[in-house]
Parts: sequence; C-alpha cells; structure tokens
Amino acid sequence: MKALNQRKLDLDRKFKGVLETPAGFDLFIAIHDFIEHIEHDAVLSKGISNRSRVNQELDIITKYGYLRKIYQGLEDINIKSNTDLGHERYMTIRELTKIQKKDVSDSNSFWKKREVSRRLTGIVYERLSAYLSEPVNPVRSSRGAFNPAFTRNKPHSSTRQAAGRSASNGVKTKNK
Repeated sequence: MKALNQRKLDLDRKFKGVLETPAGFDLFIAIHDFIEHIEHDAVLSKGISNRSRVNQELDIITKYGYLRKIYQGLEDINIKSNTDLGHERYMTIRELTKIQKKDVSDSNSFWKKREVSRRLTGIVYERLSAYLSEPVNPVRSSRGAFNPAFTRNKPHSSTRQAAGRSASNGVKTKNK
C-alpha cells in the first residue's frame, strides 16, 4: 500500500498537469490521466464515495461523473468495438475526436466547457486532498468484525417477525 505522503504527491503531480496544460486536446488527456490515477487507487476512489456527507453536500459524485465521461470517452476513442456503447458515449467520442482533430467550435459541449472541466478537476482535487488529510478515527476503525468486543448482539428475528408477521411480505401468520 502506498504511503499517504506518496499518494498525495502523485495526486498533486496529476493535478498540476491539468492546471498547466493549455486549452486543447492535451487538456482532456491531462484530465483523463487525473481520473485514471483516481480510478486505479482504491484509497482515492473511496474518497469520492457518495457515503460521505461532505461529498453529498459538494455534489462530488456529479462533478466526478462529468470528468469520468471525458476519461471514458478517451478510452473509447482508442478502442474499436462492435458493441453498442449507447448514444451518450458515441456523442462523447464524436466531440472528443473533433477536438483531437482541432475542429473546435462552441457547438462542441466539451470544448465549450473546457474551463469548467478544469475547475471541476480542481474541486475533486481539493476534496481528495482534504480526504487524505483527515485523521483516522481509531474508535471507528477498531469496531466491527475486527474487534468482536465492540459488536452488538442482535436478536435473530426482526420486530415484524416478533409481531407475528412474515418479514418478506408483511402477511400475518398464526403463532402456535
């Protein structure tokens, strides 16, 4: 497992690449590399999770999803396949291919939002940097299956079953 400092340095390097890349197809490649770095690192991927209240408040999943479309589009450009990718992915491929061929206009949604994409990358980067800086809660990490002394003993039947109802369909059963 990577050390926390090395993980942070790698993330910083990828983000710096996005910031320093001029607007053009290379910007989308830099975003692709940034997202690829997150996708291949389990700890960073966990930092994007929708389970976090902070991520929900910042709507990180939606922002990351937009950047993920760029990542997937560049992956799809390089792969020739006969499978149906769906309309949205074909449109992404088409627009990114136009940018690659330097056929840019404001009718191309990715080109039009190129600086928005850079800004969204910054928001995701800031959230992941904060996530990597968060201290680990020792009480939370020591609970559960790893330390049975902290687990609760739950009864085997639910309250619905105790009330004489089947847990699966709510139909009342006879107690004998």
